[in-house]
Amino acid sequence: MKASKGKDQEQSILCMVNQISGAYTAPLIDGVSAMCDNPDTLEYLYQIMDTLVKYKEYTSVFLCIRFLYAVTNEDIPDVLETIGGQSDKLKEYVYEFMEDFYDILQEYNH
Repeated sequence: MKASKGKDQEQSILCMVNQISGAYTAPLIDGVSAMCDNPDTLEYLYQIMDTLVKYKEYTSVFLCIRFLYAVTNEDIPDVLETIGGQSDKLKEYVYEFMEDFYDILQEYNH
């Protein structure tokens, strides 16, 4: 029974992180896109962040996300600051963010 409860809690966390990423990624990337003259800029940004993920540099990716909020002159949502301080959620958030970012790039390119 304990294993089932732990798995349910893990699924709940994943669901929450997915919803948070879905709510905040598109507006952030749209804001960055609005500032870019070169359409390839977002692709370069994605490549940099994807490389960091491949090296398991989740905190570095999160710092990039914080930087994007700063350059778009937006406040980072409190819930993201909270996630940034929790390593178990941070890794999952970074993966969700990157999936959403990739999907957004695909939409921009079509």
